[in-house]
Amino acid sequence: GDHVDVIAIFGVADAEAANHVLQIMGIDYTVVEPPVASRTADVEAGLEGTDDGLTLVVTILQDVKLLALAQSLTETTPGGDLPDEVGQGTQEPGAVTATFELNPQQSQEITWADVIGLLRMDARPAGEANVIDIVPTLLRGIGSP
Repeated sequence: GDHVDVIAIFGVADAEAANHVLQIMGIDYTVVEPPVASRTADVEAGLEGTDDGLTLVVTILQDVKLLALAQSLTETTPGGDLPDEVGQGTQEPGAVTATFELNPQQSQEITWADVIGLLRMDARPAGEANVIDIVPTLLRGIGSP
């Protein structure tokens, strides 16, 4: 079967909140608040008006066996929500749920992360089973998850 890495994305108020999330997840790492770019640099880079919120990105599971993907033909908006008005959504099939082969600890971690953040999967190349140390990243100005 296919194997994936599972990444969790959390909107946080500051580095202290990000470190609290990491502590709850049992990740022994401390992030620091990223620097604030000057407004002049933002304007020159075409980023004027960018959200200054912080986003914590954490690889929570690596090389997880993907057992199944359930798809839906229900209209959804680009964010995955049901549309409020007719014609607002698309009817392209999209994965609604993924079933992984997990132990009880992994199940608890992924459920908790799904409740307070967003989960994303990245497919692994066939035969790639290396687990590497990927540190959490705290980013500024990419918008809330």
